[in-house]
Amino acid sequence: MVRSAHDISDGGLLIALAEMSLASNGLGADIELPTNEGDRLDATLFSEAQSRILLSAAPGSRGSY
Repeated sequence: MVRSAHDISDGGLLIALAEMSLASNGLGADIELPTNEGDRLDATLFSEAQSRILLSAAPGSRGSY
């Protein structure tokens, strides 16, 4: 089900998403961010916290696990 994986380190989630999109010929992405009250959007998008991974999956594979 997983097509690719990318570490979220230098630049955070937004940079990893851009790098993955460019590597796949610029196809783009449809993402959902968790909405926890009190979380800052800039921290969610640009945090360089360790041990996070961005995964991609084929369209239509959602909920098929």
